[in-house]
Amino acid sequence: MLHYDLLALAALWEQQGGDPAARGIAAGVATAESGGYVAAISPSSDYGLWQINSIHFGSVGINANNWEDPAVNARAAIAISANGSNWAPWCTCWTNPGPNCGHGYLPYPQPGSPAYDPAREADALLLITGAVAGLPANVGGIDSMSSAWRQLQGLLGADARNINTDLSNVGRAIGGMRT
Repeated sequence: MLHYDLLALAALWEQQGGDPAARGIAAGVATAESGGYVAAISPSSDYGLWQINSIHFGSVGINANNWEDPAVNARAAIAISANGSNWAPWCTCWTNPGPNCGHGYLPYPQPGSPAYDPAREADALLLITGAVAGLPANVGGIDSMSSAWRQLQGLLGADARNINTDLSNVGRAIGGMRT
């Protein structure tokens, strides 16, 4: 697979031992960093789905021969992020990365950063699809819910035209899953 969508990135994160509570954020960060492309390389020597910088090669089990392996890249992201508790090393998580990128502590991408909306969409999509029943939501409002609903309709394809529901019904269903 050359490209991973939000759900596939979230699943990969968890399959490689990542904290399930952080998988929506992890999927959003990978989407912002690489667009979900396994073979992404940046001009600043960042590699793979989570754009692991070459300064980490060796210290987190990643090297020049395995960085394209999605599982290896995910495990490196898990290690660097302290299992999803600190996203400061990823510049896309900062609104103004210049003074902060790679430094400090950042438990969630900052509002307005390139990773913020994909992380919120992944959280909402995971809740809507029932993939994470009971997981604490990081969903911040109707905009992320609307976006996740559109993604769900896209996943359903032609069948989505036959679904007669609205966001309030979806919201009630999600509320029911979390209780």
